[in-house]
Amino acid sequence: MTDKEAAERRRLGGWLPNSEEHLARYRTDLAEKARAREAHAPRTAAVEQLAALLDGDPVLRMNMTRAINQARDEGYVLGYSSIDELMDIIDYLMTYAPPFSETSLIHCPLNAVLDWPMCMPSGYALFRDAAFNQRIKQVLNCWCAFLSGPHSREHLNTSSPNGWLSPEADKKIGFSQFVCEPDKPYWGFLFHGTTFLRAVFVRARGRWISRITTRSS
Repeated sequence: MTDKEAAERRRLGGWLPNSEEHLARYRTDLAEKARAREAHAPRTAAVEQLAALLDGDPVLRMNMTRAINQARDEGYVLGYSSIDELMDIIDYLMTYAPPFSETSLIHCPLNAVLDWPMCMPSGYALFRDAAFNQRIKQVLNCWCAFLSGPHSREHLNTSSPNGWLSPEADKKIGFSQFVCEPDKPYWGFLFHGTTFLRAVFVRARGRWISRITTRSS
């Protein structure tokens, strides 16, 4: 790969911003908040099981430690320098609802946290391990459960710049396609995930609109 090709590389899919500087700030901010939470909150079971797997398997622990060090040696700002610090950040994410961003939207924060260790030589070996992937799946299921509950509505408001119901978000998303009730708290959305699921149903399954309207009334 030439220097020009390397400079023009972009993350595909739009799941993470292209700006590494923004991601570095984001990871650092998450780390600070995770440290503050760690002092007075026990870890969730899914994260504790992931930590136990890494602690109990010397090969997985070695690969994770090396992947972290390799990413840091490449100059990437991760927000953590050890497995234990990483577990604290992942645990913080289990009750984290992503805010809206007009220019630097991060859909899956765990992806931002693991982005560079995954790409390192030791990360390739680690993320091919079946037991490790099973624990990561449990972590993602735990986060999904949070996003499917009422406490995930932190950013379901009209406040700029982070609100998913703000004018800036409306320009990008188009709430005219949604079944929602702007006169109600959170516009009638029961949890973070419904903000997106209803849009998909309305556009792809138009005949379902009346059914969704009845269910949300």
